[in-house]
Amino acid sequence: MNIAFINATRSWGGVKSLTLTLGTELIRRGHQVVVVGRPGSFTDRCRQLEMTVYPITFGFHGNPVTILQIRRLFNRSQPQVVLTNIDKDVLAAGLAGWPEEIPMINILGSPSDLTNRWRHRLIRERFVDIFTSPSRYALAASLKNTPWLQNHRNEVVYHPVDLNRFTPHRGASSQKFRLGVLARLVPLKGIHILLTALSLLPDTIRKKIEVSIAGEGPEKDRLRQQMVDLDLTQRITFLGFIENTPGLLNRLDVVICPSFDEAHCTTLVEAGASGLPVIASAVGGISEVVTDGKTGLLVPAGSPRELAKAIIRLESDSQLRLQLGLAARRHIEQYFSPVTAADAYEALIESLI
Repeated sequence: MNIAFINATRSWGGVKSLTLTLGTELIRRGHQVVVVGRPGSFTDRCRQLEMTVYPITFGFHGNPVTILQIRRLFNRSQPQVVLTNIDKDVLAAGLAGWPEEIPMINILGSPSDLTNRWRHRLIRERFVDIFTSPSRYALAASLKNTPWLQNHRNEVVYHPVDLNRFTPHRGASSQKFRLGVLARLVPLKGIHILLTALSLLPDTIRKKIEVSIAGEGPEKDRLRQQMVDLDLTQRITFLGFIENTPGLLNRLDVVICPSFDEAHCTTLVEAGASGLPVIASAVGGISEVVTDGKTGLLVPAGSPRELAKAIIRLESDSQLRLQLGLAARRHIEQYFSPVTAADAYEALIESLI
């Protein structure tokens, strides 16, 4: 099959990671994969993975030059189906593929990708054949927020992780207890809750704690000030944006996700692939990645005390950490592998063409 991915987003997100992982597996199965995206690290990486890449700048929403460019690319590559994400993808690819009526799958990243605005509905009702959501929670929220979506075909396909990039391990250190957070530095991610939880730990444990916070965002200065106010400067390192996620995970003992909401948490999937136990908020789609007491620990969102209790529990029980991590790896292999995702998308594409 000939499959085209269109991605106009500027930031690196879950759908870009999905394109890399899913596209690689589809190529392995003998399909041709074409990627249309902005020039930069994403398209460079696609090219390295032997995908056919057409870098374009896209411009404003509905840019006729962009539509004409994609139209020419479609004439050249002859895709049988196109996979899109945001409005700009859907409109440009939809108009470009209109004469041949190329079927479209719209990959939704979160419920906020859709609204009841007429533009969202008009564009997608005209061009999209199937909507996919990254979790059952995300699909339910999207259906609630945008009732018109109920009239369309919706499927849940978990975003896969490249299992070959993540090696299960048995813990980073017996001397230190290393925690990690990989997230944008915004209030929704609840990192300030983690800092408060760290201040509640007994001195004997707090002295062993080393926390790595990977990510950038508008809350960085406020979190740094909170770190100083709570006397945690010696315990926390802000790493900024990192590209080598597997390398960081291999240095950790536990991954923390104190978010207030998550449609799908790529960090937790990658942690599980690394055989790491996690402590996460019991919100959104997290329960589809983490099973409390089996692959990690779930705590109420916004509760520093409960989060601190969970940290103490895992710090004091290395055997439990090992059991949770091994179970997490098995869970990810079963539900979040490239093979599982490719099977699902192959079935969807075949049903359209």
